[in-house]
Parts: sequence; structure tokens; C-alpha cells
Amino acid sequence: MSPLNVSLGQLIVQVDEDNAEASALAKVSQAQLRSRSLNELGDQLVGHFVTRAREEGASWSQIGEALGVTKQAAQQRWTDNPFSRYTDRARKAVVDAQKFAGESGHPEIGPEHLLHGLMGITEGLAYQVVVEIAGDKGTTLQATIEQFAGKGDVEHGPGSPVPFSASGKKVLEASVEQALALGHNYIGTEHILLGALAVPDTNAAGLLAAIGVTLENAKPLLETRLAELVAKLQAAKSK
Repeated sequence: MSPLNVSLGQLIVQVDEDNAEASALAKVSQAQLRSRSLNELGDQLVGHFVTRAREEGASWSQIGEALGVTKQAAQQRWTDNPFSRYTDRARKAVVDAQKFAGESGHPEIGPEHLLHGLMGITEGLAYQVVVEIAGDKGTTLQATIEQFAGKGDVEHGPGSPVPFSASGKKVLEASVEQALALGHNYIGTEHILLGALAVPDTNAAGLLAAIGVTLENAKPLLETRLAELVAKLQAAKSK
């Protein structure tokens, strides 16, 4: 039995039961989706208890020892910074947004760059929900953003950080607000998506609205998908 009381056998049964009429080949993609969701939840779980340990006075040396890594590695991974509560995928989306803005010659990271970063994380809930709502227009949204944004003429030196625009900062702030409203103490790709939808009159919100994705239809769908995953994990644990 695994530490979460969820065995491989139980997960196999779940996939089989949820896709009873599907072929083994079709179940491969379903198994992959389940694996990705479990990985993201695991990242959020560790982040939650690292935060609690820090709040209770644990040192980075102690946390590193508990995680089986060095003090430096633990601090770099979980340090108290604006992105310390971000999941790996959410952080990657932000890093990719900065890279996209820099390589495109844009002066700042705006909501459209953050959305571009999100749509590059295909295993993230943000991407999956956008595609579920918008279909093919969702899968090609990243290319649409690139065409919309075009090329700028700002040259960023190697390693030079690209600042966030005022609206880009508002999206990140709204992401935190959306997470808190859902009772979450972490920031995942889903929260950044909700943040982008919650800040009106931005290029990102407009691009999403153009393919039928709004805060009104994305938020309940995200809540449903998260609830389904939690229910399945709890059901597996109780078996």
C-alpha cells in the first residue's frame, strides 16, 4: 500500500471502471491524465506542509532533511517569495511567459503572455479546461496569441528579467484571490486562468472570450474537475 493508501491496483480499477467500454489503447491517455493530476496534487500537498512547517518555526535545514535534499535545494524550491505557493506547472507557465515576452521583443509581461504560458502546459488544468470548453480553438490558442502579439523591438540582454505590466500584476493578484475564494493555499495553473478571466478589458480576457471561455463557465468546470479528482482519490483510499 502506498503512503496515501492508494495502490496501483486501485488506480487501474478506477481507470477500467470509468472507461468500461474503451479499448486498452484508449485507456492509455486516460491513465496519463490521471497520472498528471496526481503529480500536481502531490506538488500541492508538499507545498502545503512546507508552508505549515515554516509557520511553526521549522528551519530550512530541517525541511531539507525531511525532504531528503540539502538546505539550499529546499530553500530554492520552496522559499518564501511571490511564487512560493505556486505549483511547478504554474511556475513554469510564468517562466515561459517571461521567455515569450522577452523573445518577442515586448517591454513587459502582460496577461496575454501569461495566457500563452498556460497554454503551453498541456498537462495543467488550465489548458485542459480551455480545450474542454473551446475544442480545437483551445488547442491552437497559443499560436493565436503569438500571431496577435506580434514582434516588438525591445532588446532584452541575456538573463535580463522582463518586468510585469500593471495588468499582468493584476492577473497574478487575481489568481491569489481566486485561490483563496476556493479555499486553496496554493496557486495552480487553474488559478492563473481564473485570474486572467477575472481581470476585464485585457488582451487575455478578450482572446479567451473570443473562443467562448469566460469566468462564468470556466470556474464551475474547474471546481467540478477538482472535486471529481478528490472524490476518486478518497474512494480509492476507502477501498
